[in-house]
Amino acid sequence: MAVYTQVSEHQLQVLLNELGQGRLLSWSGVADGLENSTYFLTCEDVSSNADCARGRRNWVLSILEQASPRQIEFTVVLMRRLHGAGLPVPELLVHPGSGRVVHTLVGKPALLSERIEGRHPGGSAGDRPGQATPEQCAAIGDFLGRMHKLGSSSLPVFPNVHGLSWVQSTLAVVKAELTNAERMLLDHLVARQADFRLQDPGLPVGAIHADLFRDNTLFRGDHLSAVIDFYSACIDWLLLDVAIVINDWACDSDGAMNAQLCASLLDAYRKHRPFTEAEARHWQDILCFAAMQFCLSRLMTRLEGRAQEASAELSGREEKDPGVFARILKSRADGVLPLPV
Repeated sequence: MAVYTQVSEHQLQVLLNELGQGRLLSWSGVADGLENSTYFLTCEDVSSNADCARGRRNWVLSILEQASPRQIEFTVVLMRRLHGAGLPVPELLVHPGSGRVVHTLVGKPALLSERIEGRHPGGSAGDRPGQATPEQCAAIGDFLGRMHKLGSSSLPVFPNVHGLSWVQSTLAVVKAELTNAERMLLDHLVARQADFRLQDPGLPVGAIHADLFRDNTLFRGDHLSAVIDFYSACIDWLLLDVAIVINDWACDSDGAMNAQLCASLLDAYRKHRPFTEAEARHWQDILCFAAMQFCLSRLMTRLEGRAQEASAELSGREEKDPGVFARILKSRADGVLPLPV
């Protein structure tokens, strides 16, 4: 989450009035993330049966800067489905007259969702996440297993825009940022991915979050209170979602997989959806692909940041280190812990 689009108090109050909400009491921009403008809003609670402390409602306003209409549609449908199924996903605010969920602010699409209390794993409210505990890894594995078990039959079709073709084109752009060893490794792994996909590995497909990092979750202690930021969600291999989570949640500082954290996460997941033999065979390939995606996306962000330094300063966004995923990628290419089946 971040701030790129500036809004006024008057604009926010007009939006709240349209949505049947009370007087705006406070608001602040959130200087985090890369793609959307995000604000925390607090307004008076005008509901007749409110049980909120001090008669206030807390919301997260997301102004969607880059998402396509199809991405927004998929995100909204998926979030509402997960919330309706009882998973810890924030409820989206619906227009009381039209029933629409996607609103317009300063000419851009925007969503308002309830603000859930909690902290990132290993951090304090608003801080960077730290190392997750085994219990927190189990909680996110449980969430992901429940989400994947729901299936995707009623969802729009929206493929992963950061798939292999994106990896290939992005690698061509950022190659100058890589060492010779990194270029050779990535060229080898991308070619392997292309061959692997031609073989039709037969991996289960469904709705995935695709960006379920620790900073997209909120906890109260070891209890998962919310999963947020579904703006990369899509239809892809379910195992890719698991690999993305493992690469962020269950690694040591050198990028190696942490056996205890991996076991906690994967054991909780497979209580809801057991892994297949095909997934176990291709586990290393999927872990490598997940690491490639985020190594390359961070390198691309670094390049774009150099070209737009003033914009980056205004937004307050903080660059994420691509070296983290370069280390993870090398570790995954060297070998991985097996996937339990």
